[in-house]
Amino acid sequence: GSGGDSGAAAPTARSVFRAILRKGVPVVVHNGLLDLVFLYEALYTELPQEWTTFVCDLVQMFPGGVVDTKYLAEFVHREKATYLDYLFRKAQHTASGAKAKGQPHLTVEFPGRHTARGPSPHLEWICVPPLRTAADFQRDGLVLTPASASASA
Repeated sequence: GSGGDSGAAAPTARSVFRAILRKGVPVVVHNGLLDLVFLYEALYTELPQEWTTFVCDLVQMFPGGVVDTKYLAEFVHREKATYLDYLFRKAQHTASGAKAKGQPHLTVEFPGRHTARGPSPHLEWICVPPLRTAADFQRDGLVLTPASASASA
């Protein structure tokens, strides 16, 4: 290997995918239906013939839910534009105003990140809205829930 090689194998897409499945964490995508189809077929199994089978499998695969930020922007928040750069810049602008007013905000740091203007160790401030519970997401139809779980609720 090259100098500095620790001997540990680099993670593969399959190992990252399996770790996400094992953890049961929410999966966040932006306009991600085709991404989910690709992951399903490339890393899980052959695509089923029926849409409902695919959806049920996604529910089982991702018990933490699947959240699509484009869906949130378009159908929940009714944004005038839903492309990711616009949404990020709008949130960045809103949050920098929140920071200036001493309101809740979050600084996300990326050590070693550089831009054309030089080092950029962090994103500007991203506003942290009130935390939402799984019930909030379910009420808004944003989390797929297995039929057996919803029947017992």
